[in-house]
Amino acid sequence: VFDSGFTTRADGTGYGLDIVREVVESHGWDVELRRESDGLVGLPDGRRLRPPEGACFEVRAPGPADADPDEPWIDG
Repeated sequence: VFDSGFTTRADGTGYGLDIVREVVESHGWDVELRRESDGLVGLPDGRRLRPPEGACFEVRAPGPADADPDEPWIDG
């Protein structure tokens, strides 16, 4: 679904999720499509949530240990 031009609508361009993926990855993050069979979503505080019905996208940032300390917005 993240490929440029992928769409399920007759009037769709297929550029939306490709753009989202490019922006997310340009910041060093990851995005993926979650399937209903993936089950509950685990949160950092230990809670587990059931995703809503329909398409669900998970965007993950790198952990603090993965941050580049030379980046100006990272507090050392």
